[in-house]
Amino acid sequence: MLSALLFLASYWLIIIPTEAFQVRDATFSACRTHHQSAANTFDLPTISKYESAAQLRSITFRNIDKENEPDILCDFLLELGACSVSMTDADRDTEMEEPMFGEPTFNEDERLLWLPPVWNHCHVTAHFPASTRLETLVETVQDFLGSDHPTLSYQLEVVPNRDWIVHVQQSWKPIVVANRFLLTFPWHNQTQIQNDYNMDRLIPLTLQGGVAFGTGEHPTTQLCMEWLSMPENIPSSDDPLVFLDYGSGSGILGMAAAKIHPQLSTIIGIDLDVDACLIANANARINQIDMRNYLPPLEWWFVKNKEGNEDNEVNESKSLVYKAYARVGDHSEVVWSSDEGDEQVSPFPLCDVCVANILAAPLMQLAPLLLKLLRPGAKLGMSGILVSQEENVIRAFEEAGFVNVHRPQPVQAGWILLQAEKP
Repeated sequence: MLSALLFLASYWLIIIPTEAFQVRDATFSACRTHHQSAANTFDLPTISKYESAAQLRSITFRNIDKENEPDILCDFLLELGACSVSMTDADRDTEMEEPMFGEPTFNEDERLLWLPPVWNHCHVTAHFPASTRLETLVETVQDFLGSDHPTLSYQLEVVPNRDWIVHVQQSWKPIVVANRFLLTFPWHNQTQIQNDYNMDRLIPLTLQGGVAFGTGEHPTTQLCMEWLSMPENIPSSDDPLVFLDYGSGSGILGMAAAKIHPQLSTIIGIDLDVDACLIANANARINQIDMRNYLPPLEWWFVKNKEGNEDNEVNESKSLVYKAYARVGDHSEVVWSSDEGDEQVSPFPLCDVCVANILAAPLMQLAPLLLKLLRPGAKLGMSGILVSQEENVIRAFEEAGFVNVHRPQPVQAGWILLQAEKP
């Protein structure tokens, strides 16, 4: 029965107009019938009849209370023919805003403190083709919401025709990080960069656009790059040094370390995502840096704790590693292997320096493993940690065997970096 009603609703909503769809009047009559809010906007830019067939309209239903289940409204709008639907927090950047979710921790009571009711009011935005009769759409949505939502506030816009790939690329400007690195993307004009930035003091790094995390904008990435820029954190040595970027994403941290510390002879990135490893390897080639990125070797997930038993907390993550290996396919270059043959798992070189920009919970789980991967005296810089999580992370790394665990840098936007050493 419901599917039949939805079919009938979509039939009446989608018609092919004989003239270009233009909204001239200040209001639709349907809006007056359904208690139109003063916040509604109905004036749309005039478009030609040649553009009308391809022009999208955006309609945003505002301040939908969570009790009215805005996610169901999203599904309903898709059934009515929406090309796309999105939902945003109506209370964002106001005193009413609440965290969307909290990071899992090992303390259930603490975890629940991070999970208050979320997104109490939502804006639901849908895009429809020009052939949609938005007056009828509003009536249908009002009937769908019923008497529980007597005042329907919404806003209409015409979505401009543009090359969205170029538009998004133009929004990504070069980024200066730690007053030392200039992060650019392949589409940036190099002549313009030379004119706009003092390249005598900046080290350029080029990143591809892709699915790998790490563009330099996030405070945790900037904290790590600042930490890497401190010469006391990277040993001065005539011997070759091994650097490990755990959770490498785009490879930005390993590449930054390579640019400023030539004593690092071996630079390795580890990530659980095959695509991230491939993108990071491509970024390293673009920047002419000898960095290789791999999935975590399977042997790492059989870590013994101080009592000599298998570490259950680490082994809980083995399923994620197995899923990652299931996606390797023909990309065997992301699987760590020795130089002596086809063996896929081999002894991993102990690291002189490690940086891990992940999140607090997985960092605490990984503490015994990270200790195992470092040489005695090696330093670890780790971020993805909120100020409120600092004590728990310090405790976890001290219990794993690390020493001198502390915060060497100021807080950035609520995030911190912690430093630790292997005795």
